[in-house]
Amino acid sequence: NSVAILKLFYLLLGSFIPDKYYSLILDQIRFIIKNKSLYITNGWDIIFDSLKIEHFQNKNQEILANSFSLITTITNDFTCYISEKNFQALFNLIFDYAYQTIDINVSLSSLGFLWVIVSLSNKISNFWIKFIDKIIVLFHDQRNDVSTCAVKN
Repeated sequence: NSVAILKLFYLLLGSFIPDKYYSLILDQIRFIIKNKSLYITNGWDIIFDSLKIEHFQNKNQEILANSFSLITTITNDFTCYISEKNFQALFNLIFDYAYQTIDINVSLSSLGFLWVIVSLSNKISNFWIKFIDKIIVLFHDQRNDVSTCAVKN
């Protein structure tokens, strides 16, 4: 069962495992998304919980980039499978990755996904209020490139 496997991966990512296993777990989550996306309607919340930034905050750029690549895959190819409730979680994840300070490229790429999110804004109640609340934080980011990109979005 894919959902049971996703729960196991979530538990592993939340525990103290060696860095070398993070990429293996993320690759398996990617495999499930790409091959079982029609069957994981009850698993998106687990996937989004697994990709929360706190699991990767103290990791190297490579692990962070690998986790963000899953968000890229989901945002580009699988948003049509995501319910309104889980779409809110994706919305929050994209901003959390924009806020992180480990890798500026991840922050900037996250801001690029805002256009995908905006086009699907009907899936989130009070979207524009939430969007403005979150983007204003980035206007004041200490990283000039991030704050400039946020203003341009």
